[in-house]
Amino acid sequence: MLKHWQTHAEYQQFISEAVASLNTSQLKKLHSMSDSWHKLTSMNLDPVGDFLAPFYSNTGRPAINQPQILRSFVLMLDRKFTSLTKWTVELSGDDLLAMLIGCSPDSLPPLGSYFDFMNRLWLRNPDFEKSGRGDLFPAGKNKKPSSKPGKNKKLPNRHSGITDKIADYAQSYCFWRRYLYPFPC
Repeated sequence: MLKHWQTHAEYQQFISEAVASLNTSQLKKLHSMSDSWHKLTSMNLDPVGDFLAPFYSNTGRPAINQPQILRSFVLMLDRKFTSLTKWTVELSGDDLLAMLIGCSPDSLPPLGSYFDFMNRLWLRNPDFEKSGRGDLFPAGKNKKPSSKPGKNKKLPNRHSGITDKIADYAQSYCFWRRYLYPFPC
């Protein structure tokens, strides 16, 4: 269920109030991002809310910040970020970016909300398809983490027999040293 869809008029009102409260350094930074600013303020997402409504259930916990997530995707790509994790870190550290997507810095959508948004729009049925969204990302990034051993169990040795090799080397070194130098090993 969509809790509240921030209309375009509400977004523009939010932006105008936020810009009025910026200091001079933030205004300079905003003017340096004028292309992104104009893209987001001219993009009317009101029809998208009607389109997305069937993707959400009528019961359960309502989804919030959905238009802000969509604006965040646009801003993320405009700022040339490709990692959602890095983007959410960048977004949480920059109040101006948070303002541009239509959120206050303390009400930013968490990382999981971005993935939930993508999962709702992904048209493949996960029951019938073995591959899915994972095909979009590089193979090295989709590995499952290695399983850790249980309690009171050791990790397997990476270099088995290394202790024997070191012992053999030390013994052979002492053997040759005994002939070269009269000191005991």
